[in-house]
Amino acid sequence: MHLFNSAMISILVKELLGVSLSKLGNRYSVDAKYVLSEKVEEEFQRCLSIGTQAFLTFIDKKTQKSELIQSKLILDYLKSSTVTEEIWHLLDPGLEFFDKRLVTKHACESLPQIFGESTEIIIFDAWEEFLKSFSFASRAAPELREFLRASYEAGSFRALSNIEDVLERLGGAISNLQDEELTVSNAIELYADELKVYRTWAINFQTN
Repeated sequence: MHLFNSAMISILVKELLGVSLSKLGNRYSVDAKYVLSEKVEEEFQRCLSIGTQAFLTFIDKKTQKSELIQSKLILDYLKSSTVTEEIWHLLDPGLEFFDKRLVTKHACESLPQIFGESTEIIIFDAWEEFLKSFSFASRAAPELREFLRASYEAGSFRALSNIEDVLERLGGAISNLQDEELTVSNAIELYADELKVYRTWAINFQTN
Protein backbone atom coordinates (compact mmCIF):
# COMPACT_ATOMS: atom_id res chain seq x y z
CA MET A 1 0.00 0.00 0.00
CA HIS A 2 1.33 3.44 -0.92
CA LEU A 3 1.48 6.49 1.31
CA PHE A 4 -0.15 8.77 -1.25
CA ASN A 5 -3.06 8.37 -3.65
CA SER A 6 -4.06 10.50 -6.64
CA ALA A 7 -6.78 12.35 -4.73
CA MET A 8 -4.34 13.38 -1.99
CA ILE A 9 -1.84 14.60 -4.58
CA SER A 10 -4.49 16.55 -6.50
CA ILE A 11 -5.63 18.37 -3.35
CA LEU A 12 -2.03 19.04 -2.35
CA VAL A 13 -1.10 20.51 -5.74
CA LYS A 14 -4.10 22.85 -5.73
CA GLU A 15 -3.10 24.07 -2.27
CA LEU A 16 0.53 24.52 -3.33
CA LEU A 17 -0.57 26.44 -6.41
CA GLY A 18 -2.91 28.74 -4.48
CA VAL A 19 -0.41 29.52 -1.73
CA SER A 20 2.46 29.98 -4.19
CA LEU A 21 0.53 32.43 -6.38
CA SER A 22 -0.56 34.33 -3.28
CA LYS A 23 3.02 34.60 -2.02
CA LEU A 24 4.25 35.59 -5.46
CA GLY A 25 1.66 38.36 -5.61
CA ASN A 26 2.46 39.54 -2.10
CA ARG A 27 6.18 39.60 -2.90
CA TYR A 28 5.63 42.11 -5.69
CA SER A 29 2.37 43.71 -4.53
CA VAL A 30 0.53 42.60 -7.66
CA ASP A 31 -2.31 40.25 -8.44
CA ALA A 32 -0.47 37.22 -9.83
CA LYS A 33 -3.59 36.12 -11.69
CA TYR A 34 -3.62 39.47 -13.46
CA VAL A 35 -0.12 38.86 -14.86
CA LEU A 36 -0.53 35.14 -15.51
CA SER A 37 -2.85 34.07 -18.28
CA GLU A 38 -5.28 31.25 -17.55
CA LYS A 39 -3.28 28.98 -19.87
CA VAL A 40 0.05 29.73 -18.16
CA GLU A 41 -1.49 29.02 -14.75
CA GLU A 42 -2.97 25.78 -16.06
CA GLU A 43 0.36 24.62 -17.50
CA PHE A 44 2.21 25.60 -14.32
CA GLN A 45 -0.24 23.55 -12.27
CA ARG A 46 0.26 20.54 -14.52
CA CYS A 47 4.06 20.80 -14.27
CA LEU A 48 3.78 21.28 -10.51
CA SER A 49 1.59 18.17 -10.32
CA ILE A 50 4.08 16.08 -12.29
CA GLY A 51 6.97 17.31 -10.15
CA THR A 52 5.07 16.66 -6.92
CA GLN A 53 4.16 13.15 -8.03
CA ALA A 54 7.84 12.47 -8.80
CA PHE A 55 8.83 13.75 -5.34
CA LEU A 56 6.24 11.65 -3.53
CA THR A 57 6.91 8.54 -5.61
CA PHE A 58 10.60 8.78 -4.67
CA ILE A 59 9.70 9.28 -1.00
CA ASP A 60 7.24 6.39 -1.12
CA LYS A 61 9.99 4.01 -2.19
CA LYS A 62 12.16 5.07 0.73
CA THR A 63 9.63 4.57 3.51
CA GLN A 64 9.46 1.30 5.40
CA LYS A 65 5.81 1.51 6.43
CA SER A 66 2.62 2.90 4.93
CA GLU A 67 1.24 4.78 7.90
CA LEU A 68 -1.19 7.70 7.95
CA ILE A 69 1.01 9.62 10.39
CA GLN A 70 3.92 9.46 7.95
CA SER A 71 1.90 10.70 5.00
CA LYS A 72 0.48 13.56 7.09
CA LEU A 73 3.94 14.66 8.21
CA ILE A 74 5.24 14.68 4.64
CA LEU A 75 2.20 16.54 3.30
CA ASP A 76 2.49 19.10 6.11
CA TYR A 77 6.15 19.52 5.20
CA LEU A 78 5.29 20.20 1.54
CA LYS A 79 2.64 22.73 2.56
CA SER A 80 4.99 24.48 4.97
CA SER A 81 5.95 28.12 4.48
CA THR A 82 9.56 27.19 3.72
CA VAL A 83 8.61 24.91 0.84
CA THR A 84 5.87 27.08 -0.69
CA GLU A 85 8.24 30.04 -0.51
CA GLU A 86 10.58 28.17 -2.86
CA ILE A 87 7.88 26.85 -5.20
CA TRP A 88 6.79 30.29 -6.31
CA HIS A 89 10.39 31.00 -7.26
CA LEU A 90 9.79 28.67 -10.19
CA LEU A 91 7.65 31.44 -11.70
CA ASP A 92 10.28 34.15 -11.14
CA PRO A 93 13.46 32.94 -12.85
CA GLY A 94 14.80 36.47 -13.29
CA LEU A 95 15.84 36.91 -9.66
CA GLU A 96 14.89 33.82 -7.67
CA PHE A 97 16.04 30.21 -7.72
CA PHE A 98 14.76 27.06 -6.08
CA ASP A 99 16.94 26.48 -3.01
CA LYS A 100 17.12 22.68 -2.61
CA ARG A 101 19.45 22.93 0.36
CA LEU A 102 17.09 25.20 2.25
CA VAL A 103 14.06 22.92 1.84
CA THR A 104 16.25 19.91 2.65
CA LYS A 105 17.46 21.53 5.86
CA HIS A 106 13.84 22.22 6.77
CA ALA A 107 13.03 18.54 6.17
CA CYS A 108 15.82 17.49 8.54
CA GLU A 109 14.02 19.50 11.22
CA SER A 110 10.55 18.25 10.28
CA LEU A 111 10.94 14.61 9.20
CA PRO A 112 13.79 12.95 11.16
CA GLN A 113 11.38 10.48 12.78
CA ILE A 114 10.61 9.01 9.35
CA PHE A 115 14.01 8.76 7.71
CA GLY A 116 16.42 9.14 10.60
CA GLU A 117 20.00 9.92 9.58
CA SER A 118 19.12 9.43 5.90
CA THR A 119 16.69 12.36 5.86
CA GLU A 120 19.09 14.82 4.25
CA ILE A 121 20.12 12.51 1.41
CA ILE A 122 16.60 11.22 0.71
CA ILE A 123 14.90 14.61 0.69
CA PHE A 124 17.63 16.28 -1.37
CA ASP A 125 17.38 13.51 -3.97
CA ALA A 126 13.58 13.73 -3.91
CA TRP A 127 13.78 17.43 -4.74
CA GLU A 128 16.17 16.60 -7.56
CA GLU A 129 13.46 14.31 -8.93
CA PHE A 130 10.89 17.05 -8.49
CA LEU A 131 12.92 19.63 -10.41
CA LYS A 132 13.89 17.25 -13.20
CA SER A 133 10.27 16.21 -13.69
CA PHE A 134 9.04 19.79 -13.52
CA SER A 135 11.63 20.88 -16.09
CA PHE A 136 10.82 17.98 -18.41
CA ALA A 137 7.08 18.67 -18.16
CA SER A 138 7.62 22.36 -18.92
CA ARG A 139 9.03 21.42 -22.34
CA ALA A 140 5.51 20.37 -23.28
CA ALA A 141 4.06 23.62 -21.89
CA PRO A 142 4.75 26.24 -24.59
CA GLU A 143 2.94 29.17 -23.00
CA LEU A 144 4.52 28.59 -19.59
CA ARG A 145 7.93 28.22 -21.22
CA GLU A 146 7.45 31.46 -23.16
CA PHE A 147 6.27 33.26 -20.01
CA LEU A 148 9.34 32.08 -18.08
CA ARG A 149 11.61 33.17 -20.94
CA ALA A 150 10.02 36.62 -21.02
CA SER A 151 10.22 36.89 -17.23
CA TYR A 152 13.90 35.96 -17.30
CA GLU A 153 14.68 38.49 -20.04
CA ALA A 154 12.68 41.19 -18.25
CA GLY A 155 14.69 40.56 -15.09
CA SER A 156 11.92 39.28 -12.85
CA PHE A 157 8.23 38.54 -12.55
CA ARG A 158 7.79 42.05 -11.16
CA ALA A 159 9.50 43.58 -14.19
CA LEU A 160 7.19 41.57 -16.42
CA SER A 161 4.16 42.78 -14.48
CA ASN A 162 5.46 46.33 -14.86
CA ILE A 163 5.65 45.78 -18.61
CA GLU A 164 2.03 44.68 -18.55
CA ASP A 165 1.14 47.86 -16.63
CA VAL A 166 3.08 50.02 -19.07
CA LEU A 167 1.39 48.40 -22.05
CA GLU A 168 -2.02 48.95 -20.45
CA ARG A 169 -1.24 52.60 -19.76
CA LEU A 170 0.17 53.02 -23.26
CA GLY A 171 -3.01 51.54 -24.70
CA GLY A 172 -5.03 54.02 -22.66
CA ALA A 173 -2.84 56.92 -23.80
CA ILE A 174 -3.22 55.91 -27.45
CA SER A 175 -6.97 55.71 -27.01
CA ASN A 176 -6.99 59.20 -25.47
CA LEU A 177 -4.88 60.56 -28.31
CA GLN A 178 -7.26 59.07 -30.84
CA ASP A 179 -10.19 60.71 -29.04
CA GLU A 180 -8.33 64.04 -28.99
CA GLU A 181 -7.46 63.69 -32.67
CA LEU A 182 -11.11 63.10 -33.50
CA THR A 183 -12.12 66.16 -31.48
CA VAL A 184 -9.52 68.31 -33.24
CA SER A 185 -10.59 66.99 -36.66
CA ASN A 186 -14.20 67.85 -35.90
CA ALA A 187 -13.17 71.32 -34.74
CA ILE A 188 -11.19 71.89 -37.96
CA GLU A 189 -14.16 70.82 -40.05
CA LEU A 190 -16.44 73.21 -38.18
CA TYR A 191 -13.90 76.02 -38.58
CA ALA A 192 -13.61 75.26 -42.32
CA ASP A 193 -17.40 75.43 -42.65
CA GLU A 194 -17.39 78.78 -40.86
CA LEU A 195 -14.71 80.09 -43.22
CA LYS A 196 -16.86 79.07 -46.19
CA VAL A 197 -19.80 80.96 -44.71
CA TYR A 198 -17.65 84.09 -44.20
CA ARG A 199 -16.23 83.76 -47.72
CA THR A 200 -19.75 83.61 -49.17
CA TRP A 201 -20.78 86.60 -47.06
CA ALA A 202 -17.69 88.58 -48.17
CA ILE A 203 -18.36 87.87 -51.83
CA ASN A 204 -21.97 88.91 -51.49
CA PHE A 205 -20.98 92.03 -49.53
CA GLN A 206 -18.59 93.16 -52.22
CA THR A 207 -21.20 92.53 -54.90
CA ASN A 208 -23.74 94.61 -53.10
